[in-house]
Amino acid sequence: YDNFMIEMENTIEKVKEYMNRNRINQSELARQIGVSKARISNWMTGKRKISLAYKVILRDRGIV
Repeated sequence: YDNFMIEMENTIEKVKEYMNRNRINQSELARQIGVSKARISNWMTGKRKISLAYKVILRDRGIV
């Protein structure tokens, strides 16, 4: 693994922890940050990478 993949996995883990801690599903997380549920699903399954812009949003909202 390179550092990018490790960082991506850490971000996904933090998102999952946030969702568990707040008892929300992917649809609710999508609503909270203004993206589609499909985008969240793609992040979780690794089909899409989380862009820097969305990492900033996740950070600013206290999710990661």
